[in-house]
Amino acid sequence: MILWTIQPLAVWEILERDGVFHCDPAQSEFKDEFPEGYDWIVRRLRRHAGPEPKGYILPIWAWYRWQGIARPKPDLRTLRHDCIGEMVRIELEIGEAVVLLSCFHLWHYCMCYWYLSASRAEDRRFTKELRVKGLNYFQL
Repeated sequence: MILWTIQPLAVWEILERDGVFHCDPAQSEFKDEFPEGYDWIVRRLRRHAGPEPKGYILPIWAWYRWQGIARPKPDLRTLRHDCIGEMVRIELEIGEAVVLLSCFHLWHYCMCYWYLSASRAEDRRFTKELRVKGLNYFQL
């Protein structure tokens, strides 16, 4: 399976020098901000792929489909990637058995404790109830 990861240039330099890179939790920009979400995804990955190899603590985030089949590779020119320093897109080939696929947008619902409805109608009812109470999603 072909995946793409967006990493700081320093990661590419480590790969060039050592041939391997392990995610350092101290360098992970969101690990401390969303510890329960990261712990949950690590547990799911362990259930799917088994225990992590020695030296690995956090998974490496990568894209399988950035914008569907037509545009699978992430674009470094997008707002998400162009304002956080010098970044590189790295293509890798990895076996499906060690990859846990998830929906990028739905993952944020879980990570941020947002309400995830089962249908559009349910979402509309929830949003309407919030408005009646003078609230919005970001005030919860």
